[in-house]
Amino acid sequence: MDYKLAKKLKDAGFPQGEVGNHWIEDGIPYIVEGCSVDESVESIYIPTLEELIEACGDWFWSLNKIDGMWYADAETEQSLNCDIGCCGITGVKGSTPSEAVANLWLELNKK
Repeated sequence: MDYKLAKKLKDAGFPQGEVGNHWIEDGIPYIVEGCSVDESVESIYIPTLEELIEACGDWFWSLNKIDGMWYADAETEQSLNCDIGCCGITGVKGSTPSEAVANLWLELNKK
């Protein structure tokens, strides 16, 4: 996941991780081991695929790879309460599984 997408997640309210997890600082990935994150530098958490899927909650539906791109889908409250033809949020793409699900989380959490 690149810095720009990780920052979008942070700005949209995605929970930031704890010590010992992956972060990006000034665009450079690193792992914090046994120390606190420097508050004077903007550090942005890189969630794992599992954390992204979990954050989508029960709405998460599927993740597929088609022609080299990844696509994530989710049900929505509206799609569960309507007739055939409502598809929820479908076809949210990314170049990696994490990118697709991160973009899906952003769609699910638009304000």
